[in-house]
Amino acid sequence: MCYFLSLAEAEIKLQKRYNARFEKYGKLKLQRIINGYSFPEIPVLTNEFPQLFRFFKWGLIPNWIKTKNEAMEIRKMTLNAKIETVFDKPSFSSSAKYNRCLIPVNGFYEWQHQGKNKIKFFINLAEQEIYSLGGIWSTWTDRDTGEEIHSFSILTMPANNLMEKIHNTKKRMPVILTKDFELEWIRNDLNKNDIIELAHLCPEDIMRAHQCH
Repeated sequence: MCYFLSLAEAEIKLQKRYNARFEKYGKLKLQRIINGYSFPEIPVLTNEFPQLFRFFKWGLIPNWIKTKNEAMEIRKMTLNAKIETVFDKPSFSSSAKYNRCLIPVNGFYEWQHQGKNKIKFFINLAEQEIYSLGGIWSTWTDRDTGEEIHSFSILTMPANNLMEKIHNTKKRMPVILTKDFELEWIRNDLNKNDIIELAHLCPEDIMRAHQCH
């Protein structure tokens, strides 16, 4: 799965990398480790506004959720969405078809299990200091207050050979989009087959795994 990210970049660097501006400046926090279970706000680029960084909460809240309590509960289970089932699950299906986003990262963290021990690895890409994870997003409106919450989920897929050795229990990895395919991911005219094909295009040989503490 994918619950821990790294994004330690200044706004100006992200602007240049993606040719995009920020909806709100001064909000970006430089974080070596971002814990999904703290439900942080992270800058994303969506198919709705592909050149505008907007801050969305990690943990997708479907737009049909009725109450704030239900919204806060479901996001615990929607940090990730499996590419194999994302078009069939009620929580994700509409977003998978119509709402995709790019999540910029320097890398992500995963743990390898060796007996009772867990070894931490940082995974990044060769020659791409910043790259994107593939996500889906939603906007939920609190019926009591009118507040809108924009949220997202990171798509995951079966691990490749490298990630099978690291994430050796569940054997999953996030959908990684290299620079060549980022804009493709947030096109509005993609169908299910297009999306699944794009999710599998990152070559394993550009991925790097570093043991860390």
